[in-house]
Amino acid sequence: MRNVCVHGALPHRETVGTKVPIVVTRASRVASMSIESCDGYRLWEGGPVPKGADAVTFGSLVIVRRGRTSPYLLRHEMVHVRQWRRFGVLGFGVRYVGSYVTWRLRRKGHRGALQRVPMEVEADWVARRSLATAVPDALPEHRIAS
Repeated sequence: MRNVCVHGALPHRETVGTKVPIVVTRASRVASMSIESCDGYRLWEGGPVPKGADAVTFGSLVIVRRGRTSPYLLRHEMVHVRQWRRFGVLGFGVRYVGSYVTWRLRRKGHRGALQRVPMEVEADWVARRSLATAVPDALPEHRIAS
């Protein structure tokens, strides 16, 4: 398993983060997991993610479904980390859930309502934009004819 951290200052660079081992006990069963500390957030690949989602963010903790980690998804979730910091728990929750409920009341389905939540629109736009404008880490070597 290879977890990837994406740095906020340089969104095109990927590095392996520092593993922080944790132990969780559930129903007298002990499972060993690891959460990677990255630039301003913690990444947990293989943690509990709601059905139908590839990832979920709670504060600075990003939980990604095993095998679904991608540069787009990590950038998308990094935007949610910044939103949590900007609005706080209550502000984030009220804005996110309030918008979702509003669109559901306007007879949009679950997916349609989710795609119209302003925080999801921002996260999608920023993630797509950062990937489109990313500079590759290694440029091909150009040979000068002699």
